[in-house]
Amino acid sequence: MNRNSTLASHEPSRGAMVALETILPKLEEVLIEENKILESQTVRSHDEFILKKNYLLRDLMAVQRMERLDSMPQEMKRRLTAVRSLVEKNRHLLGAQIAAMTEITSMLTSVALAEEADGTYSRRQ
Repeated sequence: MNRNSTLASHEPSRGAMVALETILPKLEEVLIEENKILESQTVRSHDEFILKKNYLLRDLMAVQRMERLDSMPQEMKRRLTAVRSLVEKNRHLLGAQIAAMTEITSMLTSVALAEEADGTYSRRQ
């Protein structure tokens, strides 16, 4: 086996590249939209984003299982790096939102407990 055939065996197939070229723009779109909403601090359900990201992750994992993606063209590597950056930003923004929600819940719980603790042991009627 010569060196060129060895290198070619590690390159992703055209089908894998087409799949990535289909999946990545969808993932970028979802991440950009969700990140904008998180940055604007708009109250909105994230169920739609969670569902879309789960489906796209499943699709990416399927491509990864079928193909070795360690020898991708340089342009695809740049694209994946950009998506990784969006994912990291999304993780950071979601983490901040969860921390804020946890803090608010803790404050509300403290207030509720303080309201019920009036210093007596009487039962409410």
